[in-house]
Order: sequence, then C-alpha cells, then structure tokens
Amino acid sequence: MNEEKVVTSGAAEEPPVYARRRRSVPGKAPSEDRNNKTGRSDGGEVLALSTEDTPLVLINEVSKLFINKMRDHNETNISGSYRHLIYHLAKQDGRTQLELAHLTHLKPPTVSLSLAKLEEGGYIRREANPFDLRQTRVYLTDKGRQIDDEARATFQSFEKEAISGLTDDECETLIALLKKVREKI
Repeated sequence: MNEEKVVTSGAAEEPPVYARRRRSVPGKAPSEDRNNKTGRSDGGEVLALSTEDTPLVLINEVSKLFINKMRDHNETNISGSYRHLIYHLAKQDGRTQLELAHLTHLKPPTVSLSLAKLEEGGYIRREANPFDLRQTRVYLTDKGRQIDDEARATFQSFEKEAISGLTDDECETLIALLKKVREKI
C-alpha cells in the first residue's frame, strides 16, 4: 500500500491548501529516478498536488473546459490565439502590434507571426500610422469580421448555457470577484 505524507514548508499544524503529497513508489530505491521526466522527485516518490477545490484551480478548470468546447465547435479552423487577436481588433480596430501583445498576454514576436498568418489568410490588413511612420496599425477585413461574428455567437451560446444556473445577482458577484482576482495576478 502507498502511504501518503504531506510535505509542507513550515511548522503549521494544518497543511496549506496547495500541499504537495508524496507517494512512495514500490520497488524504487531513494536514489533511483532522480530528476527524470516521469514526475518523480528525489527519493523515488511521485509528487501530486492536493485535489481540493480552490478558486484558481476551479478557474483554470472552467477555462480549459470552455476553451476545449470552443475548439470542438471551431468550424473556421482558426486557432484560439488568432481568434483572441481578432476579438480585440473587433472591439477596436487600428491597434498596434504592441497593444495587441499587451491585451492578449502574448509575446510580441508571437503576435507578429500570428498577424502575418492572419494577413496571409485575408483576415487582417496592416497600414502604416500616418502620424508616426514607425508604427503599423492592424485592421480587420470583412473576412476577419465574419470570423469574429461567428466566434461571438458560439461564445455567447456556450456562456449562456454555462451560467444558466446562476441568478443575475450571482453573475454580477462572480464577475466582480473574478475582476478582483485578475487585478492581483
């Protein structure tokens, strides 16, 4: 039988929510499999995060489920990061690449490559800023707007289904709480 023991850093009596649990691996000596890529730590033990529901664990899980559902219903074969760029351009056309990098939390080189692919596909166009020729502004084409409209309709349908069990007050509270969490990250 595998015996679990909680490994914490400190003398607290109660383990923290994110306590790491070590399970001994039968038949492994403490010096075997150090630093291998199977998830074993030193001592031949497997590390596993506690399975308690915490706000960030639940947020992450909901996010992944939602992204997977959007991916499964993606009829345009536009990747999530591309849709995210299109979404922000639909909200305000004529953004710079740097603005898009900040809004999407993607690195500038990633945004640059993604925009090149979107431009190649006819979803966006780039124009030099007439007031500052060092900047390039990015605009959606009609094809890009069509993709945004389709993605928004799918998104709204899934969101309506996901929050159908919440009251209006609960939705407002949830939004306010998530905004507070976002500000701290």
